Amino acid sequence: MIRLGPFQLIEPAGHGAMAEVWRGIHLRQRVLVAVKIVTARAGREARYRKLFAREVRAVARLDHPGVVRVYDHGEIDEETAEASGWRLPPDAPYLVMDWLAGGPLRAQLPLDWPTLRATLLSLLDALAHAHARGVVHRDLKPDNVLVDGDRCRLTDFGIARPSTANTSGRFRVTRRTDPTMLGTPHFMAPEQIEGRWRDQGPWTDLYSFGCMVYE
Repeated sequence: MIRLGPFQLIEPAGHGAMAEVWRGIHLRQRVLVAVKIVTARAGREARYRKLFAREVRAVARLDHPGVVRVYDHGEIDEETAEASGWRLPPDAPYLVMDWLAGGPLRAQLPLDWPTLRATLLSLLDALAHAHARGVVHRDLKPDNVLVDGDRCRLTDFGIARPSTANTSGRFRVTRRTDPTMLGTPHFMAPEQIEGRWRDQGPWTDLYSFGCMVYE
């Protein structure tokens, strides 16, 4: 048994270049959860941990039925790493979220028009909620939309970055000094591809949303 604080890790549920996602359960509440663990070596660097903590703060600001909820976060300790056979490295940051058994939206495609229309409208509402709180997702794609019963929810704000919005609702996106291109190329807005960080904002998500709709 792999313990992670009040949670038990049950089995791996997916993986990417940077992280693994495990199906887990809260041992006292008996609630299924998804645990995203950054297993890549870069995830244990101090700079990345800071960015990961920013992700947690960004998502924690959101309270909307169209956004996956965050329950907890932290770093893998030695006991958990050993219990996993060292598959999960010590100090790897992790994030505990809702477990949605429906899987990604991509697996549900194609959708009939009434279902697609309702799905798109609900996602736009979730985006509006995030943008109103100064949060830009920056990696919208079907893989980052999870099916939850009869609705969909946004997830994987792994590269989400808080922007600043003044009282008029206008965004000021701080210039980013990191030259690394963030996002998924097929869905990226021109300002992302060109590395124009100061030009990114809610409109960046809307461009990606349009690419997702087209696909």
